[in-house]
Amino acid sequence: MHTTKIHFDVRRFRPEFDCSAIGTLYQTSIENLARADYEPEALAAWCQWGKNTHGIGLTLNRGQTLIAQYSGRIAGFAQRQPKTHINMLYIHPDFARRGIGKALVEELALTAKREGVMRLTVNASRTSRGLFEKAGFIGSAPEWVERENVKIERFPMSLEL
Repeated sequence: MHTTKIHFDVRRFRPEFDCSAIGTLYQTSIENLARADYEPEALAAWCQWGKNTHGIGLTLNRGQTLIAQYSGRIAGFAQRQPKTHINMLYIHPDFARRGIGKALVEELALTAKREGVMRLTVNASRTSRGLFEKAGFIGSAPEWVERENVKIERFPMSLEL
């Protein structure tokens, strides 16, 4: 299936406006895009962060958080925190495979390079691993992280800048 790329704007995170929409996007992204890659228990545990708008604001107010916006709607977001690590990248299913994830990763990498970062890391999900590989990230053996007493597989990856 070929999906048409769209024009979107990238802006900084605004906690006073964005937290609720990001929580919904985060949960929707996991429930829909990762459904084929993870068990229902893992998806439910993973989604918990998106239900706490106060926690979302605290987390995303650190580091560099970018919002991809299309026609006034948040289509995706990404965070670099600490400055050497991509902590989050989530795209709403309505906007998946339209270049938003790639653009957000490129912008985070460009900013990191400008700041003198030599190597950028990420813990990619099974779902996002291919996107990071296409961006030049190289992975190592999978590892498991525990969320809500459920183990979720992820892939440590890095990119030399």
